[in-house]
Amino acid sequence: MESFLAIFRLGLKYLYRYRRRYAFLMAVLIFGFAIVTFITSTKDGMYDSAYYSAQSHYAGDIVAVGYEALSGGEYLHRLGSHEISAILNAARLSGINPQHTVLRTLFGSESVVHFNGNAIRLRYLVGSDWESEAHIFGKMNFDEGPEPDIGEEGIILSVPIARQMGAQMGDMVIIELETRFVQKNTGTFTVK
Repeated sequence: MESFLAIFRLGLKYLYRYRRRYAFLMAVLIFGFAIVTFITSTKDGMYDSAYYSAQSHYAGDIVAVGYEALSGGEYLHRLGSHEISAILNAARLSGINPQHTVLRTLFGSESVVHFNGNAIRLRYLVGSDWESEAHIFGKMNFDEGPEPDIGEEGIILSVPIARQMGAQMGDMVIIELETRFVQKNTGTFTVK
């Protein structure tokens, strides 16, 4: 034990004597670790941002989109109940074991939102399963937080669309879209 204390004291004496050299070395090491930590945290933040942005857009890591051919070479994005069952069975049999399974209704760019005499064509209109997607909505940034119970008649608008139309929380908007049989359909929704 005596020899260990002697070595320790000798080391401290040496560090004190050459403190300027070690101060520069420590400053360089601290600066290097700070740069590495900054780059790593930035990378992780960018990854999380991109990942949760994709999650909010696609609702998952594995996405299945179906197409139904129409006359005239047109098609609709649509999966029938048999196709959905086949995909879910294939995922279960492959051992994927998803944490969340989200079924969404996607409408392309043929939907229009009407409010206060304004009409804006939406790039995407997505029907969401609010309960199954609570983990996704919990990671999103909102100008105004959504109400806890959005329900069947609730809608979340993007900030640019809401600002352009002048819509606020609690306002009623009309959504116009084409059905899969190319008929116009409308519905009223509350901005939540």
